[in-house]
Amino acid sequence: DFLATPARDRICKAIDKPREIGVTTICLGESLWHWLTEAVWDETWISATEDDVDKKDDKDSNLVKLDMLISTCPNQLLPKAARDLNPWAPRYPAWRKHLNLINPETGASVNGHATTKRATRGGRRSRIYIDEGACWESGMLDTLTTTLGTTHDAVAMSSASREYGKDWETLVESLSANAPDCLLVLWDWMHPLWTDAQSKADHER
Repeated sequence: DFLATPARDRICKAIDKPREIGVTTICLGESLWHWLTEAVWDETWISATEDDVDKKDDKDSNLVKLDMLISTCPNQLLPKAARDLNPWAPRYPAWRKHLNLINPETGASVNGHATTKRATRGGRRSRIYIDEGACWESGMLDTLTTTLGTTHDAVAMSSASREYGKDWETLVESLSANAPDCLLVLWDWMHPLWTDAQSKADHER
């Protein structure tokens, strides 16, 4: 419901999340649903570095995770050209280019950018995800301001970071005070398989 409900005009939604409970993968699963079912869909993922968004053979990068989700789908749900995708093949198929996945039947797309004040400038987006904003050395709020001019549905998400994270803390505090319905706070203990040992290790990081 949180992802499906549009945010207020010129206000993003934010997910303050713990590590390693699958929030990013859940959001990518929703990206896949739109990629498969929407005739018009143009979504962008933005992260601190290009490799964080898309690095071939790196299962921790966003678009490779999406490749892996596509590869697990029954062929009946996929466009013919996207069936039997092997994320680890030496070359991508024609519809899957670096930083871009295009549905070969509908043209719906999920693409990626590294963080920059010019990210997504020049075109409207169905949705924009800003990933791990607390780990950006700088510029997260500048990038967010840009995205709010190109989409009505911006979603920022991150785990806490002791090294950086000031922009993220500012965003979370602002939403908590002024638009709490646009902020989703998740805790590691909400995961049904989480243990106290994992929680301690997460907090130590």
